[in-house]
Amino acid sequence: MTRIAFILVLLFTAPWEAAEIVEVKDRGPVDLARFTCQDVTRSSVISRVCYDGESRHMLIQRHAVYHQYCDVPKDTIDAFLNAPSVGRHF
Repeated sequence: MTRIAFILVLLFTAPWEAAEIVEVKDRGPVDLARFTCQDVTRSSVISRVCYDGESRHMLIQRHAVYHQYCDVPKDTIDAFLNAPSVGRHF
């Protein structure tokens, strides 16, 4: 009985990390575990940007659809996210 209680305590106190999988146009499902994502609240066109620095892949959620861009340098992402108009910079 003590083991069951201990297991239940571990289950309910362990941090829960749900995997987020998104559907990317012309690619299919992509797990965002490797990506760093940032919501964009100051654009009516782009709502989210996700970037994987290791593979240099960027995902952009534009009008509720994710699009993938390959071989994107980190400084390009920084300039994109810091632009006065993210949609215009895009």
